Amino acid sequence: MLLDDVFSQLTFGELSQLYVSGRDEIGIQPCDYEKIIPHINMGLTELHKRFDIKKNTVIVDQSFGLEKYPLHSKFAVSNVSSPEPNKYILDTAGLPFQDDILHIERIKDSFGNDLTINNPNNFIDVSPNGQFDYSFESDQNNIPYPRTVYLPSYLTIQSTYSNQDILTVGYRANHPKIATVGLDLSTQEVDLPYGLYEPLLNYIAARVYTSMSEQDGGQYMQKFEMGCKKIEELGLENIVRPSNIKLDERGFV
Repeated sequence: MLLDDVFSQLTFGELSQLYVSGRDEIGIQPCDYEKIIPHINMGLTELHKRFDIKKNTVIVDQSFGLEKYPLHSKFAVSNVSSPEPNKYILDTAGLPFQDDILHIERIKDSFGNDLTINNPNNFIDVSPNGQFDYSFESDQNNIPYPRTVYLPSYLTIQSTYSNQDILTVGYRANHPKIATVGLDLSTQEVDLPYGLYEPLLNYIAARVYTSMSEQDGGQYMQKFEMGCKKIEELGLENIVRPSNIKLDERGFV
């Protein structure tokens, strides 16, 4: 959907009683964009956290021999303006890493093997002969599990698997942030399935009204929660999952 559609609904719907709706001028005016856009961005992020809307991958080259690898765009190959000497995030100018990680879900090694995450029983790095050991260990019940990768924070990898391996990190991704500078409502896409359109509007209204009346804001937040619950009950959260070519190519489906 276009941002123009969101603004139109807010103007004549959820925010019609407020001056920021721009109803008398037929639409929210540019001078009020900075009052509305942050709420839209927050609403989109909240829905991307709750529902499996968007997935992505980032490739990490561990050959730099670092103890930790923060997943930040300043370490990306495509970021030519960054002064960081170690560019271990292997992205491209056409598909740059956007700092959009909400939650790391899966990690694969360069052979396509799934690695466990934060498994305290599996921190072995190399085999006795100095070669990287890609075999599986077994737990106390003789159930096999692969090597692990440690995440000291949700955006940092500390490998205990192999300091020469290239990791493919699959994650739940956030939406592209909507900026107010140079904004064109008629062309700006809103990265959200139509099934979550109404919850987004209620979330925006809840945040706007809460600053003036906790009661009114609470009512819209209740509508937001009810809308999300209805989508979950209907099982529609499994439908709003766009495919990602990079995920398919690397086995993240």
